[in-house]
Amino acid sequence: MTLEQVRKLKIGVLLAVIAVTMIILIPSVGRCLFFVRAYSPFPVNYLARLKMLEAWDTEPGDGLNCSGFISNAHSEKFHLSSDFYLNTFDDLNLIEEVGNRYQINESVLTSGDVAAFEGPEWPRAARVGVHVAAYLGHGLWVDADSRRGYVDQFRMSDKDSTDQLFAGHVRLYRWKSAERFSFTAAADTLGQDNSAASYLRKTDSVLLQIVRDLTTRKATTG
Repeated sequence: MTLEQVRKLKIGVLLAVIAVTMIILIPSVGRCLFFVRAYSPFPVNYLARLKMLEAWDTEPGDGLNCSGFISNAHSEKFHLSSDFYLNTFDDLNLIEEVGNRYQINESVLTSGDVAAFEGPEWPRAARVGVHVAAYLGHGLWVDADSRRGYVDQFRMSDKDSTDQLFAGHVRLYRWKSAERFSFTAAADTLGQDNSAASYLRKTDSVLLQIVRDLTTRKATTG
């Protein structure tokens, strides 16, 4: 084997090693980026982040609740669902307010518009506004529902009529300002408690316990 052939062989082996290394590393890097995407300020694109954050956990710790999810996607500091409903941070334009979710006219919405739900008449929250979701278009919405456990898409027509998170008046909003670059906003939205809606879970637990007690008492007394 000549020196030229040896040189070409070494180059070929080196290129093969580099190719194998890239094949191994690129998916690993991709997986790492996938699992830290909610912490990253990139992409600075609201609609892209709404879709990028799908399947993100909604559990405590580094989870995103409903308002944290929308805040994160728009690179905002954390806002409660009640802040969205009342527009306390004054960065939303009211499109319209309807009496319930069945009156939402999706034809007037554009991708990224936000629906803020007042909540049920009873049990009543201390502050109105118990849930938020974002419209993606073509009848699809996306939200972070802690009962589901992760961020996912849904159709409003598929929601059960007794679902308290989607009860009451609905305010439909459009962002005034464009999304912005922020290193800290994404991390600020993680692991937050949406106290405006947490009372629903507590009330459901109390009511369930009352039903159990009554059932047990009836069975005991015959």
